[in-house]
Amino acid sequence: MEIDLITISEAGDKDFLRVHKNDSLYNLVKVLRKNDADRAVVYGERGAEGMVTLKDIVSKVGSSRSARMPISTLHVSSVMSYPLIKLPYDTSVAKAARVMLENNISSVPAEREGEVVALFSKWDIARLLRGDSTPVTEIMTSSVTRVSETDSLIMVRRLMIDNGFSTLPVVNPSSGEVVGIITLTELVNTLVDIINEFADSGDKDFLKRVRVGDIMRPLVPAVSPSESVGKAAELMVEKNIRGVLIMEENRIKGIVTLTDLTRYVTLKLVAL
Repeated sequence: MEIDLITISEAGDKDFLRVHKNDSLYNLVKVLRKNDADRAVVYGERGAEGMVTLKDIVSKVGSSRSARMPISTLHVSSVMSYPLIKLPYDTSVAKAARVMLENNISSVPAEREGEVVALFSKWDIARLLRGDSTPVTEIMTSSVTRVSETDSLIMVRRLMIDNGFSTLPVVNPSSGEVVGIITLTELVNTLVDIINEFADSGDKDFLKRVRVGDIMRPLVPAVSPSESVGKAAELMVEKNIRGVLIMEENRIKGIVTLTDLTRYVTLKLVAL
């Protein structure tokens, strides 16, 4: 089926995670880990009310105020994004992609007769593009922000929040060689575990001691500049990674992220 004919209810996840706004944030993180997921629709007395993603959690957890409180004392309602932006179930993938870009969100529920029947996200766009033959160099971001393995967790957290990054390559400070990547997943897992352990200890500097090299993924998902968009999308889905580096002779030429794929879909379908 051509991508321009697919609706968000067809492409979206029908078995998406659901949580209540009064649930414990710590329990939510455990559920996300167990399901290898990065988001959940938040429900309340009026039905679906908001969304919580790893980005939402990182934005809250690790702030100077929340770092003094055990994660177990926080509720989902303290980090969720609302009001919830929903679209009719028969909305096209292209329109949903534009809505996500315009509102700086990474997913949108598909609603039918007042009920959420699927959750369409940038991950679904990656799945739809796995067979795309367009050269990856046509959609990659050429200017790639790097972090050092000796940088602090606090610095990288702020860098990701301020710039909307979800994936950053990690380099050796001496050689400049790429040694790993750090994503929102590593940040959330580390922040939650460490804060829950040390928040009551009186140790005010525990977060400052954590370095990128301590928590990064040592394996670097990458493709060459000669590869296709479909290959990059396939690697993202296979490795559950939000960004793939474009590498040539051990040098970073660019990066393709889920957002790049989403932007590509809007431009591709407009041109049809």
